[in-house]
Amino acid sequence: MKDLKSLRSTLTGPVSLGILSRERSLLMGMAMAWVVFFHMTIWISGDWPVLSFIKGMGNIGVDMFLILSGAGLYHSYQTLSEQGLGFKEFYRKRFWRIAPAVVICLLPWFTYQQFTAPSSFARYLMDITSLSFWRDGRNPGWYAAFSIVLYALYPLIFASIRPGDARRNISAFLAWGGVFVLFSYIIKWYDPVYYWQIELALSRFPVFFFGCFIAPEIERGREVSGWFLLALYVASGVLIAWMAGSPEGIGGVYEFTRYAYCPVAFGLLMLSARLLSAASGASALRPVRAGLGFAGQHTLEIYLLHTQILSVCSRFLLPLPGIQGLKRADVWVNLAALLLTLAGAGAVKALERTVLRLKERMEPDAPRENPDAGIAFVRAAAAAMIIACHMLQFYGNALAYWLNVGVEVFLIISGVLYGQRDISAPFGWIRRQWRKVLVPYWVFCLAAVFAYAVFANEYVTLYGCAGLLLACKRFPGLGHLWFIPYILLLYLMTPLLQWTYDEYLSERPDREVAVWLMLLTGVLWLLRYYGIEDFAENRLVCYYGGYVLGRRFFRGKKEGERNPALEKWMNRAGAAALVTAAARGFIQYHALEEAVPYWSYVLPFIHSLMGFGVFWALYRAAGWSGLGKSRCVRLADRYSFEMYLTHHIFILGAGRLHCMEVFSHPACNVLLVLAFTAASAWLLHFAARAAKRPPERNFKTRSETPERTQEQAQERRAKKRAPVLEKMSCAVRQAHAFIQYLS
Repeated sequence: MKDLKSLRSTLTGPVSLGILSRERSLLMGMAMAWVVFFHMTIWISGDWPVLSFIKGMGNIGVDMFLILSGAGLYHSYQTLSEQGLGFKEFYRKRFWRIAPAVVICLLPWFTYQQFTAPSSFARYLMDITSLSFWRDGRNPGWYAAFSIVLYALYPLIFASIRPGDARRNISAFLAWGGVFVLFSYIIKWYDPVYYWQIELALSRFPVFFFGCFIAPEIERGREVSGWFLLALYVASGVLIAWMAGSPEGIGGVYEFTRYAYCPVAFGLLMLSARLLSAASGASALRPVRAGLGFAGQHTLEIYLLHTQILSVCSRFLLPLPGIQGLKRADVWVNLAALLLTLAGAGAVKALERTVLRLKERMEPDAPRENPDAGIAFVRAAAAAMIIACHMLQFYGNALAYWLNVGVEVFLIISGVLYGQRDISAPFGWIRRQWRKVLVPYWVFCLAAVFAYAVFANEYVTLYGCAGLLLACKRFPGLGHLWFIPYILLLYLMTPLLQWTYDEYLSERPDREVAVWLMLLTGVLWLLRYYGIEDFAENRLVCYYGGYVLGRRFFRGKKEGERNPALEKWMNRAGAAALVTAAARGFIQYHALEEAVPYWSYVLPFIHSLMGFGVFWALYRAAGWSGLGKSRCVRLADRYSFEMYLTHHIFILGAGRLHCMEVFSHPACNVLLVLAFTAASAWLLHFAARAAKRPPERNFKTRSETPERTQEQAQERRAKKRAPVLEKMSCAVRQAHAFIQYLS
C-alpha cells in the first residue's frame, strides 16, 4: 500500500517542466527505441494484442523527437544570441550537425540502389542529401529533409517567442500551427497525390511548434500541478483509445489522428521523465539507462540506418537455409539488423567527429594574394560566362561559342596576377602552384570516376582513369578539363617569362614588347603546325600577354589608381576586339567562312583578342560600379576554380550524369544545376583543403606557428644545399685535375 502511494505521488505530484531537459538524452533514446520497434518486421500474433498495439503506435516516437528538438533549439539559439551571434552561426552549427550524418548514412544505401533500380544523377544527389523527399516522398531519410526545413524556419520562430509571457506564446503557437495547417490543406486541395506523399511531414509541423513555444517554460523550470498532470494523462489515454478504435482517423479525418499525437507525445514524455527520474538511483536499471543514453546520443544515425540495414538483412539473410531452420527466423534477422544498426551508428558518429575535428583544425580561408576588387569581379564574371556557355552548348545555341571567351579571360587574369609577383625560388614556386591546381583536380577526378562507374560505367577503363589522373586523357562529358594541362604548362613557363622580361624587355618601349610577343606567338604557331607541340598558341598568348600587362602596368598600381599607358593600350585592344568581333559575326552569320582566306587560322586569334576586350570592359565596369566588393562576387571569386571543375558534369555529363532534363521547365533545370555546382564547389574546396593538411602531429593554430620570413626560408634552403654544392665543387676540381693530368 505504501509503494502504491509512493508511485501515485511520483506520477501525479507537482513537477518542474525542467525535468524534460534533465532527462532529454534518455527520453530521446526511449523515443528512438519505440521508433525502431515500429519499423521492425516482426510478426506479432493475436495472443499479444497490447504488444501489437504498442508497436503500431510507435510512430508517436517521432513526435516525441520533435517536441524535444524544438525545446533544445531554443536553448541553443538563445546561447548564440547572448554571445552576439545570429542566425548565420546557428545555420552553420545545424549544418555540421546534420549534413555529415545524412551523407554518410544515405550514400551507401542509394549507391547500392543504383545497381538494383537505376535513376538519374540528379535524383541520386537529391537522394543522398534526403531532399528528394520533398519531390515525391520516397526517401527513407525523410526526417532529415524535414529537419532541414524546421532549422530554416527556426530563427523566425525564435523571434516570435517571448520568455515569461506564456499567453502570448500560446497565441503565437496557435498562429504558427494554424498557418501550416491551412498551408497543408491548400496543398491537399491543389495536388492531393503530392499531399499524401509528404503528409507524414506536413502534419507534424504543429508538434514541432509546440516544442518551440513550450521551451521557455522548460528553460525556467516552471512547475505544473498534479491535477494538470493527471488531466494530461487521462487526455492522452482517451486519445490513444480513440485512435485505436478509429483506424481511419478520429472522426473519419486522418489528419486529426496526426494532430492528436502532439498531446499524446507530451503526456508520454512527462510520464516517462517522471519514471526515469524516480528510478535514477536503481542500480539494476543502470544498463537500461546506459543503453537509452547511447540511443539518445545517436538518434539521427540510428534513424537513418535502421530501415536500410533491416531491408538488406531481410533480403539476404532470410532466404538462407540456416536462418529458415530457426524458430521465429524473423526475430533473429531483426535482432541482427538492430546490432548492425547500433554498430553502424557508432561508426558514423566517429566519422562525424573526425570530419568536425578536421574542420576545426583548418585555418580560415586566406584571402586572395591580390585583393583587387576589379580582378575579383572579372574572375566571377568569367566563371558565370563559362557555365552559361556550357548550358547553351547543351541546348545547341551558337552563342555558346562566343561565351566560352571566359576561358581566355581566366588565362589573362592568371597572367596579370602572376606578372605582379617576383619569384625568387622557381622550383618551389612551381611545386606550390602545381599542388594548388592538382590537389582539387585529383579530388574531383576521384569523385568523377566514382560517378561514371555508377552512372556511365561503359566509359570507365583502367587506361582512361590513369589518363584522367595524369591530365592527359578525358572521359566523354569532361572535355573542359583540357584547361588543366594548359595551366600546368603556363605555371612551368612563368619563371622563364619573368627572367626573359626582366633581362631583355623591361627597359624596352611598349611597341617593341608588342612585336616580341607577336614573334613569340608566331614561333609557337609554327611549332604546333609542324607537330612539335600541341598547345593552342591563341590561348597561350592570353597568359603571357596578361603576364606582360601585370608586370609592366599593374605591378605597384593601387586599387582605383589610373594608369594612362595601361588605359591607352587596353582601349586600343578593346576597340580592335569590337571591330574584329563584329567582322566575325558578319562572316559567320552569312556563312562566308569559305570565302575568307585562312579563316580557320585567324578565328582563334579574334577570339583571344575578344578575351582582352572583355577583360578590360569588365575590369572598368567593376571600378565604376563597385560590384567587386560585394559578398556574392567575393564568394564566386574564391570558388571559381572549383566551380569550373565541377559544373560541366552536371550539364554535359555522359550517360545519366547530366541534370538538364530533370524538370520539364528549363529554368528549373538551370537553377538545379547552379545549386549543384555551388554545393559541389564548396565540398570540393573543403575536401581539397583537408587533403592539403599536414599529418596530425603538425596541426597547429595560426597563433602557435612562428612567422617564417622569406629570408629565413632561403637560409634553410642554403643550409640544405651547402653539402650538395660542396660535393659538386669537389667533383669539378677532381675532374679538372684529371683533365690537366691527361693533357
